[in-house]
Amino acid sequence: MRKNLEDYDLPRSKWVEIFSEWILDEKARYIMERKLLDNVTFEALADEVEMSERQVKNIVYKNIGKIINHI
Repeated sequence: MRKNLEDYDLPRSKWVEIFSEWILDEKARYIMERKLLDNVTFEALADEVEMSERQVKNIVYKNIGKIINHI
């Protein structure tokens, strides 16, 4: 079983579709897209969404697990 999203060679449009299907919270989807597709640092992303870096990391890691279980 693949453990990292980097192991999957999918176009951006497919990732956006997967995020939309499995991540119901709009802010969490935005965070996932910015972090995983746009390669924004956790620090910059936390400032962008006005959350702590720890909160952003928790959202990303929680949702990576959810996505890996469904693709």
